[in-house]
Amino acid sequence: MPRILRGQTHNAGRGQARKGTAIVPVPDNGESVPVPERESTVGLIVRAENVKAALAAAKEIAEGPALLRETRHEVDIMVLSLLGQAQREAPVDEGTLRGSGRSEVEFTGTELRAEITFGGLATAYAEVQHERDDFDHPKGGKAHFLYGPGSPWERGQQAAIGRLDRRVGEIAERYIGGAAG
Repeated sequence: MPRILRGQTHNAGRGQARKGTAIVPVPDNGESVPVPERESTVGLIVRAENVKAALAAAKEIAEGPALLRETRHEVDIMVLSLLGQAQREAPVDEGTLRGSGRSEVEFTGTELRAEITFGGLATAYAEVQHERDDFDHPKGGKAHFLYGPGSPWERGQQAAIGRLDRRVGEIAERYIGGAAG
């Protein structure tokens, strides 16, 4: 299950989080991990078992680069879907906040990281709009449009990770089976 990290530090053992959001490797021993101050961001580290297996297998087989490309493509699909949902739920006045949504997927050796950000140069504005439940949005949208109670991520994370894990499992089997045979 991916972990969403919000804040300057995240204690993986206690689940404490503070202001801001970013992605970082989370040690399994529960240590605190520094998180850089960035845009209003949701971050996840994909820890689905089949993604982990695909990343490991890619180092061992000749078709590794193709396996990585297809794995990344599946993660891109998941992240872009989440970004689109978040953009539709972001508060709108002139559309600047919705238009500031960005996504990025990268391999970091042993992990696949995905990041969605809102705000750009207007980070403070994005964060306030995301966190304040008491704001009225007469032109549409809501608080917690990216993560938190009722957000697209909270509503769909298990299904999204399940689909991703199944698809990557099928892809990895095709490559790993082909390399063994």
